[in-house]
Amino acid sequence: MLKFFRGIRRRLMDNRDLNRYLIYAFGEILLVVIGILIAVKLNNWNQKRIGAVEIEVLLNNIEEDLIRNIVHLNDIINIYQVNDSLTRRVINNQVTLEDYYRDDDLGNLLLRFQFLNITYENIDKLLSKEEVIDSKYEEVIVAAKEILRANIYDELSGGPVIDFYNKNVDFITTQPMWIAKSDSLSIKRLYNYFLTDEKYKKQVLNYWGKTSFLTLTVIYSRSSQMKLLGILKTIRHNYDVDQLHQLFNSLGLNSFTKIDCDEVVLRNENQFYKNERFLVANLSKDQAYLIVKSGEDEFIQERRLKPGGYSIIQETRFGVEEINKDFYSIIEIRKDGQCIQKYADENNGYLIIE
Repeated sequence: MLKFFRGIRRRLMDNRDLNRYLIYAFGEILLVVIGILIAVKLNNWNQKRIGAVEIEVLLNNIEEDLIRNIVHLNDIINIYQVNDSLTRRVINNQVTLEDYYRDDDLGNLLLRFQFLNITYENIDKLLSKEEVIDSKYEEVIVAAKEILRANIYDELSGGPVIDFYNKNVDFITTQPMWIAKSDSLSIKRLYNYFLTDEKYKKQVLNYWGKTSFLTLTVIYSRSSQMKLLGILKTIRHNYDVDQLHQLFNSLGLNSFTKIDCDEVVLRNENQFYKNERFLVANLSKDQAYLIVKSGEDEFIQERRLKPGGYSIIQETRFGVEEINKDFYSIIEIRKDGQCIQKYADENNGYLIIE
């Protein structure tokens, strides 16, 4: 091919045809430029293809991380649910000496803390590539950023929790030496101390307030990770409602119970229903108008949710005085001011509107 073009160039020069030679030279330059442009375009296309493959691999890793994180967060929440129940019983004088002998968790209540062990590495990598990610993943980016904003517990699970744990250790070790002995007489004195000492019960109440707040932040973190996982499964794998239910159920999560609009839900007192940071997904074709109420039918908030939209419901009221209250919620879906669907929350619950 090069020999062919050299031959043309030589003949034009030998014939001293300057105009035709310049036209030829321009055409040759144009061909070179076109070739370069094609090569650049092919390279860009190839790089974009490679980048898209890398993004899909990264999203696969994120899905695996989210599933692992949700399971880990469930373990933490479930342990704190036990703590919550034990604490309420201690504060309300509902435990006996025999209970302490039967349940080691009661005797170690002030030392029952859990630490977070979840990863955001792949989410950070994804957000670092935000400028080159396909626009169809716009919701994914928004939800990923929300997860990073929701990682308050990461900070609380470090130094502050260790400090609080150490303060509880210091409180216990200020007691007489029998508190550290294992003979039957010392153990009986210890359990009677747990049963009767008001300072100890105040320390338990302080513990309840601290761990309850930690639990709420963990529940919010779990809901934000459920949200991202749901969006990913819907966009990438075309999950329908049933498949999302199966996924969430397999992770130890429970769908809210559908009830009649005029049904009243009663729960036993002193049970753990801190679900006020739960996830709601509207997978129907219509905008959903939600009314959130407490278990006592008290209005909490209202929320509008577009089709395909996700939202985390947060109740803001919380204080030590709430130790004798249940925290479960009732959700009403309304249309033209009338209830058309009603749901009662479940422990470790979520709601998908169909």
